[in-house]
Amino acid sequence: MKRNEAYKLDRPLTEARYATSFNNFYEFTTNKEHVWKLAKKLKTDPWTIEIDGHCRKKGKVDVDKLLKQLPQEERLYRFRCVETWAMAVPWIGIPMKKFIEWAEPGDKAKYVRFWTAWQPDAMPCQGWNPADFPYYEGLRIDEAANELT
Repeated sequence: MKRNEAYKLDRPLTEARYATSFNNFYEFTTNKEHVWKLAKKLKTDPWTIEIDGHCRKKGKVDVDKLLKQLPQEERLYRFRCVETWAMAVPWIGIPMKKFIEWAEPGDKAKYVRFWTAWQPDAMPCQGWNPADFPYYEGLRIDEAANELT
């Protein structure tokens, strides 16, 4: 995997033991130290995403096939949470800008909306308060196409 050298850190990487065991995923638990244990039940293969709205490439897409079509890269990021913790970690993925270009949004498309999977058997907190899940977020297309997204 080629690292994109445009993304550099001004600090050392967070130790792997912290970066892999302190996570926010309220679908699993509100206890950040236990998420990684509970997440082992989450089945991620096969994994599909659904694309809908004002774009040419609508439908369900197998993530493995998508990863073969779109360029992945590694970046070094400092993630800062509103809860006052931060980590400096490598990130590997598809830049959102490339994904949006691939989906070919039409002139009417103004926003990108994301929502989490609904798997209460694997994500125990989804079953406790289904009104809070699935979690969703949205961005204007210009925000979503920013190089840092």
